[in-house]
Amino acid sequence: MKAIMYKSIPSKDIGKSKFQELLQNSQERNRLHSVTGYIFLSKTKIVQLIEGDDVVINKLYDRIKLDNRHTEVSVILDKQIERRTMMNWNMAILDFWNDQKATFDEFSLLDKLYSSTDIELIKAFQEEILS
Repeated sequence: MKAIMYKSIPSKDIGKSKFQELLQNSQERNRLHSVTGYIFLSKTKIVQLIEGDDVVINKLYDRIKLDNRHTEVSVILDKQIERRTMMNWNMAILDFWNDQKATFDEFSLLDKLYSSTDIELIKAFQEEILS
């Protein structure tokens, strides 16, 4: 099983409604392909963790890199995992589109969602969002 965490910048011509539409469609596809994870979404930054079968995750990340709704896509972590971080979530969404900057206190929700203790993934996600 594999996890990829990446960051990107939303394209300037894409608004929140386009990303919400994308996320709704992605949640259904993720369910069909057993992809789990979470996404942080703001006007200036996207950080997402996707986890599942190696082949499925590699193909999904390749599609994301080509998606014109993202710019400056880059990998934060790419690693083999023993257990899913988000066992029961095909894509948990942290939506900060209208907020200036996320603060650490607002991530208490994540503590309730984690099904594993992969500290490296959790720490990388939180550090990237807060930077």
